[in-house]
Amino acid sequence: MLNLSTEYLGLHLKTPLIISSSGLTDTAEKIGKLEELGAVAVVLKSLFEEQIILKLVSHFNMETIPKLMIIFSIIQKAIPWRNT
Repeated sequence: MLNLSTEYLGLHLKTPLIISSSGLTDTAEKIGKLEELGAVAVVLKSLFEEQIILKLVSHFNMETIPKLMIIFSIIQKAIPWRNT
């Protein structure tokens, strides 16, 4: 059998079959099916900080938002890669 193994971003892959972010990768069931069909990796949809904040803030009232912004500020300062 032909050896298609490769190295990608420090990962050893059995084949170079990587599925890009798309409708094919939007559920765990679809990703499982892709694995059954030979995919060795998938690229998932990006999640942006703004989306997380908007989702969190939508669950709180106007009195708690200033407190949340202080908490987010503290968290941002605590994350090393955010301070570059």
